[in-house]
Amino acid sequence: MRSLGRTALNLCSVSLLLPLALAGCGGEKDDFDASDLDDELAGEVKADSTTNRTVIKGGICAGVPIAGSFVKGKYAGYTFVADAGVKINLALDATDGRSDSVLMLYGPRNGNGTWPKRLAMNDDFGGSTDSRLNGVALRKAGTYLVIAGEYRRAAGTFELRLDVASPATGNASDPSCKPAVGLSLVKARDHIDGAFLTPATVAADATRIYLASRGNGKLFVLARDRAAGFPLVETIEGDGTRLTSITNLDQELLVTTETGVVRVYRKGSPLTLVTTQAIAPRGFSSHGAWTGNTLLVGDGSAAMAGNSSTVFVSPLNEEDGAVEIRSDLSEVRRYYPAFDQYTTTAFDRATGQARGTLKNPLTLGGTLGGVSIYADETTLALFIAGCCGPGVSLYDARTLAPRATIDRSWANAVSFHKGYLVIGGEDGGVDLWDVAGTTPRRLASVDLRQLTGHTGIEDIEIRAVWTDNYDDLIFAGSSWGNDQSRSLDLPSFFVLEMTGVR
Repeated sequence: MRSLGRTALNLCSVSLLLPLALAGCGGEKDDFDASDLDDELAGEVKADSTTNRTVIKGGICAGVPIAGSFVKGKYAGYTFVADAGVKINLALDATDGRSDSVLMLYGPRNGNGTWPKRLAMNDDFGGSTDSRLNGVALRKAGTYLVIAGEYRRAAGTFELRLDVASPATGNASDPSCKPAVGLSLVKARDHIDGAFLTPATVAADATRIYLASRGNGKLFVLARDRAAGFPLVETIEGDGTRLTSITNLDQELLVTTETGVVRVYRKGSPLTLVTTQAIAPRGFSSHGAWTGNTLLVGDGSAAMAGNSSTVFVSPLNEEDGAVEIRSDLSEVRRYYPAFDQYTTTAFDRATGQARGTLKNPLTLGGTLGGVSIYADETTLALFIAGCCGPGVSLYDARTLAPRATIDRSWANAVSFHKGYLVIGGEDGGVDLWDVAGTTPRRLASVDLRQLTGHTGIEDIEIRAVWTDNYDDLIFAGSSWGNDQSRSLDLPSFFVLEMTGVR
């Protein structure tokens, strides 16, 4: 490529970011060289000659990168609709190690379907072969065209990204795009003196939220009433025995204790204790799952989870396992794998026989850690809770085939909602991940310590998350600080909302 042509193109790119100089650069001829650029700067090339050689590939969505291919001898184009006054950023990076990208923006489109005005162009951003257009103001509402070109109009591959720079509520996306997915804090509930230390200590139905405190054995009931701020409507003090899980049924609530007892409450206002029964003399671990018409609970220190066809169990000590019981507390079956702290065993619920094993993840230091397990009908998640797990490993729950690994350390609890994965962390964060493909993407994250001002290292540690199909709310339980920070003014329960999901 010619250095003179390259210098002229960069001057053109800079000038195009100035409001009154946008019309100074027109379309291209067959090659990017000095004479072409002189013509463009002089305004002697028809403004839409480049768009006439552009192959429209489709729409582009704000915040969603496009992996595309340059069109040999032509250009690749992508459209979006923008509000008046929106400022956008565009980034075009060659991904094949040899292409030299050129980025152009046209619009808005005329009533006759043409693109008469080029708004901005960039090449060789920061001395690289990538291209950037930052802070471009779109003064008029309408449809715009992003053009991805290769300097020599050769073949190659690229990644193109569009982002809204301002305002935060501004729109710049193709109409077919899904709304940007995000997370927001709805309510931080204080004056709930409970520590929700394990994944199954939060549950909800259409009208109530239930919290089982492992810290002091209290059972809390909140109204699922957003307008009223999710008020506390009932507290059951109990006998101080620590609670390990809570399971929500249509008419009943099943609560397990650290001493291996199941308590059955009839729903109503107030809750009514119907019966209690000792099931596991060695005590229940921190997991409980209602699948079909039976309850699965971990015996001893076992990690477990289940779905309609499979029970997953990982023992921490010898004789750890899982127990399956009905709502009347009669026992169905027990699942006890061969003792191996490094392995999770999958049992067929129909036969009770083991049908496969998976190696548990190790800590960041490569050592054994207590594994946590989550399962729904399609996905199995294995991770080391708290310090010092490296992330979340996802598997096909039916075949046990690996699906993906999420690089998210300090994960404590997970839940799936509408195809997205919610992760609660020891660091007080809650993340939302897109796990549809082989490479998970973090879509949004909130730092509850920063949002609430309770920034102590142990003030907020998210240990339980709950999602359901009633709405797009996330209910998250915290460890409720330490001996120095714990008080009624410290929130222990949080309501978040997923936005932009369908």
